[in-house]
Amino acid sequence: MATKKDRRRAVTVPGFFTCEQAAKHLKMKADTVRRYVHRGLIHAGQLGDVYVITADELDRFVAERRGPGNPNFSRSA
Repeated sequence: MATKKDRRRAVTVPGFFTCEQAAKHLKMKADTVRRYVHRGLIHAGQLGDVYVITADELDRFVAERRGPGNPNFSRSA
């Protein structure tokens, strides 16, 4: 029997990212992105049981993380 996750279809909407998609761009694990959402470090909306993060929010997060102490942190193109 298919699990709930197996039945979920991947939908790509320009300018919006799921935690899994954001994780690929940020080069980190999806669990880390979810943890950052729960802690309020990344702001996300929720559609059902899926968090949705805007591209602008990812850019803001990267800009905050880049700072003087971590100049090489960047989102992949």
